[in-house]
Amino acid sequence: MAWTLINEAIMADEVLLYDQGGTDLGRASHAAALALARERGCDLVQDEVFSSPPRCRLVPAGDAGRLHAARKARIAAGGPPKEIRVTTAMGVHDVETRRRQAAALLARGHAVKLTARLAKAERANPVKARALLEALARDLSDEGRVERKPFGESGALALVLAPRD
Repeated sequence: MAWTLINEAIMADEVLLYDQGGTDLGRASHAAALALARERGCDLVQDEVFSSPPRCRLVPAGDAGRLHAARKARIAAGGPPKEIRVTTAMGVHDVETRRRQAAALLARGHAVKLTARLAKAERANPVKARALLEALARDLSDEGRVERKPFGESGALALVLAPRD
């Protein structure tokens, strides 16, 4: 992201709100989200510009600029996320190997994109693939945090994990 929108600069009427720990607080109007941020002594920061409604999170007051600079530096240093592919047909040991690979990449400071390839029969209802990605994200919660929740892309589901700050 090339810029960070903070508090009143956010133009959306409705936002997806997350607290400082990454807990999903659901949809809220911009005014309600801003009021909650002020009540908690935080800034409201827009994380995703191109989603509708945009994803916003609560950040301790004054930390938004520092966090944005750190994120830009991490992205510049690490480049795009490293991709690890899994399928729902994989065995337990294969999935465990991918989990260890992702943990090692996160420990070195790289963002990781976990991609679950979908068979044609799964594309209509990718429940197993979503469950697999969410289980991997839970297992990797000590090493990284979910930066982007599962999203679909050409015959696959993917989610992005960022290293813990």
